[in-house]
Amino acid sequence: MDGRFPAHIAQALHGQTLYANLEVLPNLMLEVGPELGTPAYKDWQGKIAAGLKDEPGIRPVKNMPPHHAQVYMANEGDIAEIFGDPSEKGNFIIG
Repeated sequence: MDGRFPAHIAQALHGQTLYANLEVLPNLMLEVGPELGTPAYKDWQGKIAAGLKDEPGIRPVKNMPPHHAQVYMANEGDIAEIFGDPSEKGNFIIG
């Protein structure tokens, strides 16, 4: 602990038990556009290129998906985009 904190803080914490509250805000939903190759996809990409729409990316998790929402199995690329590539330093394999 001595190397992580300034000396006066390390001295005060020596032999003490610390507790902390952690708030986790997961972001596990990926925004995807219309089906690739459709006219709607071209329009969507055009709006992104023109700066009228933000680039797709990770969105905050919702507690419940909309009624009749389509569900897709995550692939390796989805997992790597959210959790990081497990082959890169500092990342690890989930499940």
